[in-house]
Amino acid sequence: MSRKHDRRGRSRGGGRFIQIHHATIETLAWRALRPAAVVVYIALRALYDGRNNGALRLSVREAAERTGLDKDTVNRALAQLVALGFVEVAEPGGYARKVRHATLWRLTDLRCDRTGAAPTYAFQRWRPDPTTQSTVPKILRDGPHHGDSLAQDAPVSGRGVPKIRTPETA
Repeated sequence: MSRKHDRRGRSRGGGRFIQIHHATIETLAWRALRPAAVVVYIALRALYDGRNNGALRLSVREAAERTGLDKDTVNRALAQLVALGFVEVAEPGGYARKVRHATLWRLTDLRCDRTGAAPTYAFQRWRPDPTTQSTVPKILRDGPHHGDSLAQDAPVSGRGVPKIRTPETA
């Protein structure tokens, strides 16, 4: 029978993994992320090896290949990750003298290995803008309107939420 641990107590051959803390997932910023941004964040997080935060080299095209997303979608996702405070640009990428170099990224919940800067946790301070329009569908926000299929099929109770018909109420 083979042993699962080496003599120092560490597991053998478990491979690398990506760690995202529950405290991160419970923030308002995480809940505001689009699904594509979550996928790109995981792709960035997968590049972290414990010693290279601040030097996570990932271009938009490479991220598109890794995630299977369109490069424009990846670009919007990276912009959202920066805006919400999950990542920072450590060194902008570019195309100069026919030499391409990808942007270097820094995860804000970890110490920067390039500069030694402490984690900023900027995403924990992010709050939604109260002046932006709600993302709740209009049918649920204002109630049913003429021409809506829900308006014709179901009576409305409360704040525009259709009543569920049961055999007792039919």
